[in-house]
Amino acid sequence: MGLNVRPKALLLSAAAGLSLRVVSLPPESTLIVLGVFAVLASVTVSAPIVLTMASPEKSGKWLHASEDWINRNSRTVTNLILIVIGVVIFGNGLRLF
Repeated sequence: MGLNVRPKALLLSAAAGLSLRVVSLPPESTLIVLGVFAVLASVTVSAPIVLTMASPEKSGKWLHASEDWINRNSRTVTNLILIVIGVVIFGNGLRLF
């Protein structure tokens, strides 16, 4: 069984790690931030599953509409994510000087 590695998820995780490294938080705060990041990152997977289990009839329409939106706007979303990551990394680099 292979891992489903997505470039966007990898870039977001790398940017989050770089941001944490530059900020130099105490270990307790770092663990809290990592926990919040993990919860927010897992919501994109767990929310559709929970919605489908809670109300399969209603969630079908919503999931199809979401899939259509993602298919139409995937390139724009990817570009925006890459720009945000670039700005964060650039800003972190400037802060070191």
